[in-house]
Amino acid sequence: MQVIRIARIVGATDERTRNLVVVDGGQKTHVHCGADVLLSGLYQDVSGTSICPVCGKETRMVIVAGRLASVDPQSALLHYVVEDQRRFSICCEATFVFDKEECLKTWLGSHDGASGKTSSLPEFMNEASARRGPR
Repeated sequence: MQVIRIARIVGATDERTRNLVVVDGGQKTHVHCGADVLLSGLYQDVSGTSICPVCGKETRMVIVAGRLASVDPQSALLHYVVEDQRRFSICCEATFVFDKEECLKTWLGSHDGASGKTSSLPEFMNEASARRGPR
């Protein structure tokens, strides 16, 4: 009997977004926000990209065994808003990956929506992994 493994992609959408997840086998899926790229890596090995909303530069991420194996550029930061602390539900409308701190500061200077947290991508993955528990 052949077992078919279905990828679990957080925030998958048919819309073209600034965030893309690639799972083993090459399946590509757009997701709503940068946090969705990272959260999808809690369930399987993925690579992904996120485009900075300020300068348009791409951040590349590789997640293996639930851990961030690489990020380029390493200066990338995630601003995210948690809607529901119990489920770690992310509000994607205010969640972005910025390639550098200058872009984050520029965006925050004009952002009048929900305030959130800012962390490095490895810090976010550590928090998400701790909330999820063992893989």
